[in-house]
Amino acid sequence: MPKTKAQKEEISQNIRGLLDKNPSALAFLDFQGIPVKKLSELRGGLQKKEGKLLVAKKTLFQRVFQEKGIKVNPRTLEGQVAVTFAFGDPVETMKHLHEFKLEKESLRLLGGYMEGEWYSPEQVKAIASLAPKPVLLAQLVGSIASPLSGTIGVLQGTIKGLLTVLQKAKA
Repeated sequence: MPKTKAQKEEISQNIRGLLDKNPSALAFLDFQGIPVKKLSELRGGLQKKEGKLLVAKKTLFQRVFQEKGIKVNPRTLEGQVAVTFAFGDPVETMKHLHEFKLEKESLRLLGGYMEGEWYSPEQVKAIASLAPKPVLLAQLVGSIASPLSGTIGVLQGTIKGLLTVLQKAKA
């Protein structure tokens, strides 16, 4: 049954509201052939990862995306399009989508949009393979701290050597 103009406006407002919350990434899926129960499982898993899945007509997405300056045209994507909004760590959301996709082969990842750039399905898969943000930050801090601790070790060695020489000279 076709949606009324008021229903379409309500869906558009919902999309605008989600975009106003400033999602860190968008992922586009073709969910054709996925049972409603499995789609509900995906929604539940995404909620735990600070994400949200929204199903609407491509034209509604396109209209709101144009208003918001998002350079993606969902009408060019194949199949029945659902959009995933990531409000937390986008890597965690993409990981969940990738794991769910492996489990349900009929779910197709069409691409993603992050920081003003469009990413192909292969690039989204690469993003999903990244370590979580806290791990990446810890690795960065370790990389920065490593040369400093080496320098401190060298300086301490010089001082220890001097103290050893002085102690032997005293004796």
